[in-house]
Amino acid sequence: MWIYYGVSAGVILGFYDFWTKKAMSGNGLFQVVFYSSFFGALLWLPVFLPQVQALSPQLKISPVRFAEQWPILVKSLMMTLSWVFAYFSVRELPMSFSGSVRASGPLWTLAGGSVVFGEFLSPLQFTAVLVSVLCYYGLSQTGKKEGINTLRSLPMAMMLLATILSSLTTVFDKYIVHNLDISAYTIQAYSSLYRFIFAAAFLFAFI
Repeated sequence: MWIYYGVSAGVILGFYDFWTKKAMSGNGLFQVVFYSSFFGALLWLPVFLPQVQALSPQLKISPVRFAEQWPILVKSLMMTLSWVFAYFSVRELPMSFSGSVRASGPLWTLAGGSVVFGEFLSPLQFTAVLVSVLCYYGLSQTGKKEGINTLRSLPMAMMLLATILSSLTTVFDKYIVHNLDISAYTIQAYSSLYRFIFAAAFLFAFI
């Protein structure tokens, strides 16, 4: 089943990149990030109401101490910065290039899992990673023929940074869930509000 989930995720990310590029057409970068965060927070806001939690116990928000809030804050900041860098890159680059760099996310997540949690790759996984690296090298050579120098392109660097930040967020999620014993719904709910706050701060700072 994981193959179907993986393919489905790839298709959804493809539509996500397409609509991100459409949203960036004629709109400011920080405005798009702000409204994306705003609507995300708006969807999660009702979950904090006791009436909504009573309807579905799975959505119950567990109490989070102040000392446990900072990891969620850091995760939210990384996600917001990842959106800023990724949206800029999607606007400036052909989708074939921005999507290819974003597809390297599992590579960085595996690297983070190996460093932080000691989850080392099997020989088969290592071979798959090596093939991925060779494919990105081939992409860089193709990009030169289209006038895009991947090593000197700011949008490519921004997308790579966005992808790394997104992967770090995934590793950080595992740390929060396992070490702090905070439910996934609670993390998502608080993170949506923090992302909105950070996005609003960026919007007013760079408006």
